[in-house]
Amino acid sequence: MSDLLEKLNVLLRAGLNSLTSGGAERSPVAPITAERLGKPKELDREIAALRKQLADAIAQQEALEARIEDMERQVAEYLRQADAALEADDEPRARYIITQKQRLEQRIRTQREALRRYRDAAAELMEQVNRLEALVAEVRRTAELSAAAPAEAEPASESLPNRPPALADVLRSVRERVEETLAPRIKPPAEEMPPAPPPKAEPKPAAPNDDDLAKRRARLSLPD
Repeated sequence: MSDLLEKLNVLLRAGLNSLTSGGAERSPVAPITAERLGKPKELDREIAALRKQLADAIAQQEALEARIEDMERQVAEYLRQADAALEADDEPRARYIITQKQRLEQRIRTQREALRRYRDAAAELMEQVNRLEALVAEVRRTAELSAAAPAEAEPASESLPNRPPALADVLRSVRERVEETLAPRIKPPAEEMPPAPPPKAEPKPAAPNDDDLAKRRARLSLPD
């Protein structure tokens, strides 16, 4: 999911930059007026949608953190089971459990890297949404202050080539493109849970790192 958040950030950043830069290179910079924000209801709806995506991103981050914690607890349980198997002189079972532990530790490393990327992307999204809301609030304050002032002639839209689109339209475009990206992922992937240790009759799996097993055996042989 971090790649989706990163794409959302790129689209949102590009949309805001196009709004504030005035469009194509060497074209006059159009002032950010209330009209350029778009219809107030549409703009508020799109900002609310972005806020929901941010809330969903935070929820996904918390779910990933909880999943890593569950896997770490399972690692501790595998170690307990491996020790019990060694104490019972059941080395095949101990080897199987250690193999599962090592596989789970590799998954934890992968998930931690995914969590790091996700945190970075979620933090950037929060920054982008805050920037957007600050921009909208500033434009609306300026519009309120100038409402009572004598109206000044504004340049016609034809005099501003490549005039940037209204902010509401920019945000709607971002949302629609993100939804298109998300559409193939509607069905969530099945949760991969650590496999339970097998009974003694299970076939012997591939040998784990012997150093790991040796360390468990040596620790158990130490006097209390």
